[in-house]
Amino acid sequence: MTLNIPDSLLANVKLTQQEILVELAVRFYDQERLTRAQARTLAGVDDITLQTELERRGLGFDYDEEGFEDDLVAISKLKTMEK
Repeated sequence: MTLNIPDSLLANVKLTQQEILVELAVRFYDQERLTRAQARTLAGVDDITLQTELERRGLGFDYDEEGFEDDLVAISKLKTMEK
């Protein structure tokens, strides 16, 4: 999906494309529409960066079974790529 936002609107909110992706990811994570791993993917950031953003906004850390399973899949993919 491609989302087009006019530059004039971006200038008004004073956010970069990266910052908008982080905003969306954090919002969807807070609404429990995305897991932490999915939010990290949408934002295009590493886990520490996402966690820092969540903590900055007072959202804390919610690590559930689905997040654990997402992490296991990610680790498995990394191990496969290393071979």
